[in-house]
Amino acid sequence: MPISYGQEALKVQAVCARSYAFNQLVASRYRAYGAHVDDSVNSQVYNNVAENEASILAVKDTYGLVAAYSGSVITAYYFSTSCGHTASYEEVWESASPIAYLTGCLQNPEKEEVDFSVEKEFRKFILDADADTFETSFQWYRWEVLMPVEQFSAQLCAATGLDTVTSAKVTKRGKSGIVLELTVEGTKESNGKAVPAVGTVSYQTAVRTALAPKKTAVVRRDGSETANMSLLPSAFFVLDEVKEDGKTIAWKLRGGGYGHGTGMSQNGVKAMVEEGYKY
Repeated sequence: MPISYGQEALKVQAVCARSYAFNQLVASRYRAYGAHVDDSVNSQVYNNVAENEASILAVKDTYGLVAAYSGSVITAYYFSTSCGHTASYEEVWESASPIAYLTGCLQNPEKEEVDFSVEKEFRKFILDADADTFETSFQWYRWEVLMPVEQFSAQLCAATGLDTVTSAKVTKRGKSGIVLELTVEGTKESNGKAVPAVGTVSYQTAVRTALAPKKTAVVRRDGSETANMSLLPSAFFVLDEVKEDGKTIAWKLRGGGYGHGTGMSQNGVKAMVEEGYKY
């Protein structure tokens, strides 16, 4: 959480990080290494940034405080930016069971109930760069990737085991709109012949890896670009073919948000603080 976001945001982060760290201490999954967390996305990313006066104050101001549900400290997942709707826990990781305090919702004060598992409803929402939620003004709120067909096909072949790719389609979404299943049609060699075959890519980590814009720029809401990403910014996106003279030349991914999408959006916190919310 950038210190420029102010003390209220830093206090939110302190409580969430403390709650998360507490559960890692209890789980002790890295005990073989004499550690409790690692510095990757497996442990919410610890970047070894030096502490400073603002972060120390936030820790002291929330000393001993954790977030709890039904008498237990929660696993406080957080991520950078939402697309305007967060995801429920079971939509994000395969085989995960629902957790009551990690239920996706629309990111505005009313938290209206919507069903973005319906393709046309999610498409309408995600293609609206000005959809009215807390994070509308952030650069990662909406983004776009135009991936040449050769790159798109090569990456999906690697992800599915197919030899060629002829089409790809989102075939299942969570209620939040997050992609749960991407179905890929193509061919696979059998007895020396190319026969029709189907492959699937499921859940956000695999989907974001399979469609990572490694050689393609990601254009953010404000028109700025970033490249060489090892993961797609999020799994909240729609997918379309781009054709020229009847031939597919590229695939366009238009999406929103940055990160896994469940729990607390850090930029959502910044926006809420600016609207007068307290930690």
